[in-house]
Amino acid sequence: MAATRLMALHINKGKTLAQCLQERTDYASNPEKTEKGEWVTAYECDPMTVDEEFLLSKRRSEMQEYQKVLKNVEMFLQEQGVESVQREEAAKKDEQRRMAEGKEKRHEDR
Repeated sequence: MAATRLMALHINKGKTLAQCLQERTDYASNPEKTEKGEWVTAYECDPMTVDEEFLLSKRRSEMQEYQKVLKNVEMFLQEQGVESVQREEAAKKDEQRRMAEGKEKRHEDR
């Protein structure tokens, strides 16, 4: 009987993630080593489609992460937009106040 352990694996140069997953699952379920698959079991997945399920899970996770990033960017831009609008309004009011004070001062000097 073969025992496996979890190991961090990397994508081999020149191969896709799907190819690497397929090679590794084929190696782990080698019929010669598992008595024609008798010792192959799986948890929360089908041994026949495990590599595709891993890829699907990874894509879902990436999509969820991407959506979180987009949401954070939108929130940041909205906050910045509000702050920049508020700064612009304050600057306009300040400029109007200065212009009004300048007119009053020029009027008083006459």
